[in-house]
Amino acid sequence: MAVLRRAIERTIGKIGVAAIAAALLVLPAASAGAETARAADGFSTQTLASVTAVESGGQLVVMRIVLEPGVTLPEHHHPGSASFTVVSGVLQTTLVHGGAAVNRNGIEQVAEIGATMNLAAGQSISYSPNAIKTVANLTSKQLVLMASMLLDHDEPMVVYESVLPLVQPVLQ
Repeated sequence: MAVLRRAIERTIGKIGVAAIAAALLVLPAASAGAETARAADGFSTQTLASVTAVESGGQLVVMRIVLEPGVTLPEHHHPGSASFTVVSGVLQTTLVHGGAAVNRNGIEQVAEIGATMNLAAGQSISYSPNAIKTVANLTSKQLVLMASMLLDHDEPMVVYESVLPLVQPVLQ
């Protein structure tokens, strides 16, 4: 069962990468039809695509996320599988609970709980559903990420572990 789940998650990751590549080629960053949200100072998101599966009601969401220098997002998780690819800047992330796999130059490694990872442009990380992590941009340059998330309809994209969430967007 675990082998099948991993194969499905890898396939979803590959679909997400293809969707990101298509979004980069087809949609300009300031597309008029894209939804943009400013979640907190120094953090913004732009939904580039959202595809709903007719049979399951699940959604594949492709987003562009920007973190300004010095921004840290506290412990949070995504209810579904989530993959992030660094477009520019350096992503610093720490896996607190759950599973994740890091892809650096085509080499995939399992992330260790408690390990802090620094990912550069072209590198990616895929989190299992409900994996708890922190995300930060501790550099002096803007961090731009492409994200793909597989969610159930009306499921929040982000759930913060603290009492006071910074943002909790919900798919409509």
